[in-house]
Amino acid sequence: MRLRAWLNTKLFHFIGTIQEPWYTWINAFANALILFFNPEKVTHPGSLHPDKTFYVIKSLPVYVGVAGWYDAVLGYMLYARKRGWIPVVYPTQPAQKDDGDWYAFFRGVSPYSVEEAMNSKNVVFTVSRGMIHKRYNRKNIEARHALTKEIQLSDELKSFVDDRINSLFASCEGPMVAIRYRGTDYRYATGHAKVPDVEWFCETVESDMRKWGIEVGDGSHIFVVTEEQEALDGIKKRFPKCRYVEKERFSDIKDKKFLCYRRLATLTPKMNNFLYMLEIYALAKCDYLIGGVNGGVLMALNLNGNRYKGVHVFNTGVN
Repeated sequence: MRLRAWLNTKLFHFIGTIQEPWYTWINAFANALILFFNPEKVTHPGSLHPDKTFYVIKSLPVYVGVAGWYDAVLGYMLYARKRGWIPVVYPTQPAQKDDGDWYAFFRGVSPYSVEEAMNSKNVVFTVSRGMIHKRYNRKNIEARHALTKEIQLSDELKSFVDDRINSLFASCEGPMVAIRYRGTDYRYATGHAKVPDVEWFCETVESDMRKWGIEVGDGSHIFVVTEEQEALDGIKKRFPKCRYVEKERFSDIKDKKFLCYRRLATLTPKMNNFLYMLEIYALAKCDYLIGGVNGGVLMALNLNGNRYKGVHVFNTGVN
């Protein structure tokens, strides 16, 4: 158990400091090491479908957001597909009960229900490991994007997103530049990407837009995603006409408490996640993307599938 704890903390923190192409290889080695000491075995809990093997994804980390779950599930799905197994997502309990589990946001990833899989003849339960790919890797994105079509939004979330997403880009002519600024708990949480200051971030956005031949102007071609009110205020000073989702945001966070354990004054956790999914699907519809290493950027990249005309995923190191 001590070795497993070390692998899941110190080793993956070290991996977080490594860049591509070495990141992919070393992360794969670390995952193989975990499976060597804690292998995934075929169990026989029931009698259904004796000709099939189900891969029950039961080890989603509770401390990451919905976007992190999405990327992890894609990683487990890739692993299952290579072995001819059928992936099924177990409804992992989130950090706080009213956040909503996987099925509050997405449908199942196969035609088989969790109950059906759990009562089948051949079942493999996942072992927790580094399935969130924390780097911009076009080959990895291409492979994961092919599976995004198998992860459909829940009926409630799909209706929510469909009713609102087009209005975010109303009356906009020309290319849209998506920018994602992740602040709040990332400023302090060990193992997460270091947060750049807002001024540096805005200068990076301007520099990238000029490089891509896009007029910066008043920022009307910029779509901003951030959960931090102070960051949004700073970005709006630089780009006064930038677009964003109107919602309550976190403010004045000065401790290490993970965002999934925090509460907003007016938004329920589930509605906050619905709005976050709206933002990410909007990121994926834009023409260009700028942001650091975080779940929202990774999910947008997977959904977009290398169709962005320009991408800048900056890496500022880890805390």
